[in-house]
Amino acid sequence: MDYNEKTLKTEDIYKGNIIKVQNLTVSLPNGKEATRDIVLHPGAAVVVPINEKGELYMVKQFRKPLDMTTLSCQRVNLIQLRKTQNYAQKGS
Repeated sequence: MDYNEKTLKTEDIYKGNIIKVQNLTVSLPNGKEATRDIVLHPGAAVVVPINEKGELYMVKQFRKPLDMTTLSCQRVNLIQLRKTQNYAQKGS
């Protein structure tokens, strides 16, 4: 059975500095229609610095969605990472 959903309609719900939210109307394999809320993000990578002893460095940050402070690895925006890599390659 084919489980793919064909996009019939796309509506932009929100466009912010980092994310974009879309509402999609899709056709299901059984012929019925459904909606999907999609969050588009440029992507990110995680930088995990490790010292000579094998210890990880983590960042203590307040996370509003959780409403608490957590420990996490430092995130790097993929767009900035690509720009940095391109700049580094041109400089060498």
